[in-house]
Amino acid sequence: MDFSPASIFTSLIVSGVGYVLFSYGRTAKRVPHLLTGICLFLATYLAPGPLSCLGSAAALLGLLWFSVKRLDL
Repeated sequence: MDFSPASIFTSLIVSGVGYVLFSYGRTAKRVPHLLTGICLFLATYLAPGPLSCLGSAAALLGLLWFSVKRLDL
């Protein structure tokens, strides 16, 4: 994990979005939102840099959109 200001700021934003999705999924009992929130938490720890963190967050959010809109989960 990189400790540059860009990496810290990016991980803070991605973790904040993950927290919001986790909280929404827990209160509304929506499993896709809950799991995506947890994965966004983990993505900030596993990504080596800010661009990979943003890329993985975009991929996870795209997968969430696909699962909710297209698969009706």
